Amino acid sequence: MKKVWVAVGASLAVLGASWAGSAVWVGMKAQDALKALTVQDVSKGASPWRVNAVSQERGLFQSKGQLELVLSPHCQASDDEGASFVVQYTLDHVPLPSGWARFQWQLAPQGEDAQVFKALFGSASALTGQGQVALGGAVHSSLSLPAVALRRSGEVLEMSPTTGRVMLDGQKLALETQIERLVVRGKGDALSIQGLAMDLAIDDWRKGTGSGSFKVKQASNPLGSLEGMELTVEAREKGDRLNMSLTPSVRKLEASGQSLTDLRMQWAFNGLHTESVESLIQLFDSSCGVQALTAQENKVAVKALQTLMLKGFSVGMPTLTGQTAGGRLEGAFLVELQAATGTSPSLVEQLRSHGKLAIDSALVTPEQREMAIATGFAVSQGKSLSAQFEYARGLFKVNNRSMDASAFESMLQQADTLIRQSLEAMQESL
Repeated sequence: MKKVWVAVGASLAVLGASWAGSAVWVGMKAQDALKALTVQDVSKGASPWRVNAVSQERGLFQSKGQLELVLSPHCQASDDEGASFVVQYTLDHVPLPSGWARFQWQLAPQGEDAQVFKALFGSASALTGQGQVALGGAVHSSLSLPAVALRRSGEVLEMSPTTGRVMLDGQKLALETQIERLVVRGKGDALSIQGLAMDLAIDDWRKGTGSGSFKVKQASNPLGSLEGMELTVEAREKGDRLNMSLTPSVRKLEASGQSLTDLRMQWAFNGLHTESVESLIQLFDSSCGVQALTAQENKVAVKALQTLMLKGFSVGMPTLTGQTAGGRLEGAFLVELQAATGTSPSLVEQLRSHGKLAIDSALVTPEQREMAIATGFAVSQGKSLSAQFEYARGLFKVNNRSMDASAFESMLQQADTLIRQSLEAMQESL
C-alpha cells in the first residue's frame, strides 16, 4: 500500500512539474510571438501597423510587459510621423481547460494624441480589454472605452461608453462594437445618433474577404431624421472569382416634409478574377497609387488587366427599392463583360447590359408620364410605369423596341483602340 502512495505522489509531482513547465513554455512562446511582429517589412505589403520595443518581465505563471504600436502607412508624407501607442499588458500563462492563457491590456497614445485622449476620456489610457488565448490558438478580447462628455467653446460632444469584442485566429478577424448614444452640437448644428453598431467578420484579412455591417437605429439633425439605417459589405471567393457587394438601406427617411421607407440599393461586382484583383491591389499599395512602376511591376499590371478583362465580370445594381406616400419604385441595372473568345479584350464583342424600372404613376407628374410614354421610354401598366432595356453586340432594345445603337457601338470601338494602345504602351516600356 505504501508503494502505491509513493507512486501516486511521484505521479502528482511529475504532473505538477509538467504543468509548471508548460506555463513557462507558454510565457516564452508568447514573448517570442510578440518579438516576431517587430521584423515585419511594411514595404512588402504588410500591415501599416508596426510593433516596436517589446519588453517583458517573464515570471513562472504570470508575465508583464509593454510594446509600442505604430501606425505608419508607407505612402504617407515624409514629414508625417503617424500615430504611436504604448500597449501595457499582463499575461497569466497557466494552461487551463479554457485556454493557454488569459490577459489584460490597456492602450495609451503618445505625443499630441495623448492630450486629445486625455481631454476626451480624462485619461490617456482609455482603451482597455481582457481576454484569453484558446487552446486552438484563437485570441479573444473585450474592448471598452469610457463615456465622453466634452463641452468647449460652445461645442458639445457626448458619447456613451463603447463596448465590443475582437477575435483573431490566423487570417480570420472578427470585430463587434456598440455605442448606445452619440450627440454632437455646435455652430448652429446638431446631430443625435442612437444605437450605433459595427460588425466585421473577415475570413482572410490579407485578401479582405468576409462581411461587415454598420448600423444606426435612429439619427436626426435639423434637416431630417432616419430610422433603421444599415450599410452591409460582403466579399466572397467562388472558385477563382471574387464577388463583392455594397448595400445601403434605410427603413424610414424623413426630410423636407417628404417620407421615404424601405429604401434598399445594392451595388454588386461579380465574377472578378481573384488573382488579378489581388495583383492590382498590391501594385496600387506598393507604388503609392501607381505613381511609378518598375519594369517588372508593369509586366504584372499588364497581365492582371488583360486577364481581368478576358475572364469577364459584371457590375451593377441588382436591387433598387423604395416606398413613398405616393407609391413604390423598383429597379435593377447590370453591365456585363462576358468572357472573351479571342486573346485580346474587346468591349464591342464582350459588353452586355440590361436594366428595368417600375414606378407608380403618383411619383411623376402627368406631363412626365405622357412624355415618357410618347417617346417610348416607358409603357403604362395600370397605375404604374415600367421601362426596360437591353444591349448586346450593337443591338439596343427599349421595351422590346429596337433602336439605333451605331453611335454607342462606335464609342466602344474607340474605347477598344484606347485600351489596346494603353496595354501596348505599357508592354513597350518593359
